Amino acid sequence: MDKDTLISQVKAAVEENKRALEEADRAASAQREAIYAALDGGVSIAETCRITGLSRTRINVLIQRRKAETQKSPGEND
Repeated sequence: MDKDTLISQVKAAVEENKRALEEADRAASAQREAIYAALDGGVSIAETCRITGLSRTRINVLIQRRKAETQKSPGEND
């Protein structure tokens, strides 16, 4: 293959990877929101662990993260 073809392949792969990472971020965000809704709706942490495959520790980290985010002042960004 010539150099231009190889460069084009690399660029295409980079763009595909960027799209995949963006989709993974969206999926992770949707999962977190679903977990928060389930917990808020009365689903236990143990049941949430079973249905998501996440550990109790990971669920508790998500809970703590949400608490920290909701306690930030309105002008804070992060």
